Amino acid sequence: MTEFIDTHTHPYLMKSVLDQYIDRSKAAHISHWIAVAINIETAKKTKALHTKHPFILPTAGIHPCEVSENKQDMKQLTKLCQSASCYAIGEIGLDYHWYPEKKTLQKDWLHLQLDLAKQLNKPVIIHNRKADKDIISITNQYPNVPMVFHCFSSDESFVESTIHANRMYSLTGTITFTKKGKSVRAVKQIPMKHIMLETDCPYLTPKAFKGLENEPAYVPEIAKALSEIKEISINEVARITTQNARQFFHIES
Repeated sequence: MTEFIDTHTHPYLMKSVLDQYIDRSKAAHISHWIAVAINIETAKKTKALHTKHPFILPTAGIHPCEVSENKQDMKQLTKLCQSASCYAIGEIGLDYHWYPEKKTLQKDWLHLQLDLAKQLNKPVIIHNRKADKDIISITNQYPNVPMVFHCFSSDESFVESTIHANRMYSLTGTITFTKKGKSVRAVKQIPMKHIMLETDCPYLTPKAFKGLENEPAYVPEIAKALSEIKEISINEVARITTQNARQFFHIES
């Protein structure tokens, strides 16, 4: 049976009753959601969701738009990340679109959390907005830390500068809107063994559901677009991306 994993969701931001999303995602053969935190509060929320719904797998991290001068958050974050139920550290990274004036602080927090990932042997979810140069420079300092470049929208040169055995690139509904452009050209060059699928719900709804809130049940639409870009079957997309996600996040059940 075709199985998908949504590798990036924000359930705590979704507007309807959670059970409705769960029912629709099961009908669409979504076996797991990675529930991605953006700060301490949401890390606790994702952990609570996992306790109630074991297929929702939590992460813990401080998003670049959530960083502050208060480094006490690192103590709480470290404790959350040490838990066996923390499947990744993230999302973390750099965002020069919303907070270009906080570049130094963002980079400091990125280093702190990458150091923690190295220490704990956890994979990392990277947020990158208008920060390709610094993301490349910093992440390449951590070659042994498994990383996924979430919501991939960069070009071929970014891939060439970052790709190696434990680097992944996660694709969203944005690939359903065009068959051209720098990101599509880049995706054509990324081997399937380095690709995962995500909704980033409730954001980035695929074209077929434009105007609606995004949700995990829409992952097959992203898979369909990728199958067209790669010229392989949607079943092959499902098989490979699900295998990639299971290996990256150490999903056993």
